[in-house]
Amino acid sequence: MGEVEVEVHIEKPRKKVQPQLTVIDFISWRDPMKTGPVFAAGNFFFYLLTFGGMSFLTILSYGFLLAIAGSFLLTKLRQYASPDGGARQEVQLETYITEEHAKIIAAQANLLIYHVRSVTQSEDLTFLSKIAGFCLFVTFLSKFLSGASILYLAFLGVFLGPIIYERHQTEIDAYLVKAKKSFFLFLDKAQHEVKDQISKQKSKLEQSKKAK
Repeated sequence: MGEVEVEVHIEKPRKKVQPQLTVIDFISWRDPMKTGPVFAAGNFFFYLLTFGGMSFLTILSYGFLLAIAGSFLLTKLRQYASPDGGARQEVQLETYITEEHAKIIAAQANLLIYHVRSVTQSEDLTFLSKIAGFCLFVTFLSKFLSGASILYLAFLGVFLGPIIYERHQTEIDAYLVKAKKSFFLFLDKAQHEVKDQISKQKSKLEQSKKAK
């Protein structure tokens, strides 16, 4: 009897593909090892900007120099640690920004232009009153806080807001509902007052025209 050859295919274990960390997961501290260093670097940046007396360009230049020095040292350490003396790796041209990224950027830019045009050409008093209220609120804050302080508060809100919301979601939702109701009541009153003032001014102009 002839021997039958049996081929056995052994599949190599596949590497587990880790899911990419989205922006929401990043600011929600799903991976503290990635979010923590960014949060610490941001705090250090605003500390130098506020209390260190450094400008934004100065901090950016020093950060770029540190990045270059760190990259150079890591490259040299890898070359010394490798058994073959560390063959120099050539830098190759790679596609970092694809057409999909360009389409997303163009879509966001078009959306921003649409919102700006809708604000400047809108006739909705409610929408315009919201924009005016936001501008007045920022102007009020600028009297007490500098631009760097407002940016730092926004930075803290981005990184700490999701954690606080997850822990106190019920209380925050109830407070937001009350605040929204009171805000819209105030907007309705303000809108009625503005309409009354406009109608009064129109009636005065018509009376003055008739008197002439």
